[in-house]
Amino acid sequence: MQFEKGRLIKDRYLIIRKIGSGGMAEVYLAEDVVLNRKVAIKVMHENLASDENFVRRFRREAQAAANLNHPNIVSVFDWGREEGTYFIVMEYIIGKTLKEIIREKGSLPLDFGLDIAKQIASALAFAHRHEVIHRDIKPHNIIITEEGLVKVTDFGIARAKSGSITDTGPIMGSVQYISPEQAQGLPATELSDIYSFGVVMYEMFTGNLPFEGDSAISIAMKHASEIPVPPSKLNPEIPIELEKIILKSMAKDPYERYQTADELLQDLKMFTSGKPVEAARPSYEKTVVIKQKTQSGKEKRKGFGSVILAMLILLLIAAVAFGAYSYLSQQAKRFVAVPKLVDLSVKEAEKLLSEKGLKIDIASKKYSATYEKDKIISQDPPPGTRIEKGKVVKVVVSLGERPVKVPNLFGKSVLEAGQILGELGLRIGEVTYEYSDNIPEDMIMKQSPSPNSEVSKGTAVDIVISKGVEVVIIPDVTGLSLDKAKEMIKKAGLKFEVVEEESETFEKGKVIRQSPSPGDNAKKGDKVLLVVSSGPAFVAVPNLIGMDSLSARNQLQSLGLEVETVNVEVFEESQVGKVVQQTPDPNTKVRKGTKVTIWIGI
Repeated sequence: MQFEKGRLIKDRYLIIRKIGSGGMAEVYLAEDVVLNRKVAIKVMHENLASDENFVRRFRREAQAAANLNHPNIVSVFDWGREEGTYFIVMEYIIGKTLKEIIREKGSLPLDFGLDIAKQIASALAFAHRHEVIHRDIKPHNIIITEEGLVKVTDFGIARAKSGSITDTGPIMGSVQYISPEQAQGLPATELSDIYSFGVVMYEMFTGNLPFEGDSAISIAMKHASEIPVPPSKLNPEIPIELEKIILKSMAKDPYERYQTADELLQDLKMFTSGKPVEAARPSYEKTVVIKQKTQSGKEKRKGFGSVILAMLILLLIAAVAFGAYSYLSQQAKRFVAVPKLVDLSVKEAEKLLSEKGLKIDIASKKYSATYEKDKIISQDPPPGTRIEKGKVVKVVVSLGERPVKVPNLFGKSVLEAGQILGELGLRIGEVTYEYSDNIPEDMIMKQSPSPNSEVSKGTAVDIVISKGVEVVIIPDVTGLSLDKAKEMIKKAGLKFEVVEEESETFEKGKVIRQSPSPGDNAKKGDKVLLVVSSGPAFVAVPNLIGMDSLSARNQLQSLGLEVETVNVEVFEESQVGKVVQQTPDPNTKVRKGTKVTIWIGI
């Protein structure tokens, strides 16, 4: 929806001009006529207002952001509905985005960059304490005022964690700053914000992004799998302690990152004050101190008596043991200890049991996510049990991980596919692109393995993404022969339709004009209209004898012929003022524009 200049919204906000546009909304500068201040109004795109889930998310944005009253967060003042769409009213900030500053300066001076970083961390810590995740932290959403005040803006995809809306839509946020878990289709958390902020700090202090690529999917995969070049390699002036903070924020494993933005903010403050930072998460160990008592003389004597008693007991045990030795020796020849078979293959277990004089029996087979296919999951009797030689050990054998049915990805976006596959333990494989007349651009049109195929977890699914309908440029065929024009139109992958038109300018068979015009874009298979010359127009000269001069002239001119009159003396009164002779003769076919001479009697 376009809000024109001078429009009054909600009897309060006077539109001044449009100042921006995003994926889900237009942004306008307006005057709050009640409080006499400038505000920014964010208006949802009209085509999104019919999506109930999206509307709820937009409204939740306003409600969540309105609760974030912090000096480093853009304030939300109001929200409402106008002519079928929704809007929110926000604080209007004059300044530059952090992205613009990085583009101008490259890597930022250490003190300046640290001041910005601490303010961003403070904003995130406050939002996270109020259970709001930003989900799209990037320099474009961070405004720096002329006074150096940081304002984190555009909570357009933030959502309160405690709400009832579950995020099952496509991964959101800019791919250059996306966390590994979001790249793999998992939901965003506070730890995702911390990763994105780590990428922002990396760019602030090096002037470069950690990962770049030819496509969004390639960059997302790098975030998920590649280790970034240490910032100090790009900017040797970065202190090692600051590098630790950046790289810890960007850890691939969320649990190896700072667990809260407050922890990250604390380390930034420690660094700026010259104190050592926490390079890793702290661990706490309990130490048990054992105190030894000093024995008294009485205790020593008591201890000596205990020693004598212990020796007598040992002698008694030895006698009993010697008496039973022969019996146990005989039993040892008949019984053996069951070896550990778990995690061995059936062949390995069979060989090991055979060496012990035991047999194997596969009691059952079942799926297992822990043990590989054909490996033993459990055994009966358990390891160490002594059983008679020749007995059977029953085992349960793994069928491997339960296969997964490949989902139908047709018509999905890459990010949607990544999320769906990630939830099933699958992943995106090779990505290729093809033109399609039926599948919209950027949507998946083919996949391998096919839908409903059963595959093991971890399998890669190759996808083909539509490039949309192939577009061609209409060639210029005006002035060419019809045959040559047809050849060029066909070569461009287009069809044609031919109509003829008389022409005094173009020879017969030449193209007079075409529609659409040369240079326009068209889809392959579209039709081009060719207007072809049938040659100059011929008309039959009418019989003018006996007509008055004016009527004869009018008739000739209506046929596109020129007129020349000549007066001639006649002797009959009835021929006066009438055509008595003409050249060319009646019914002669001549080209339009030909001069016809008529003689008028006087």
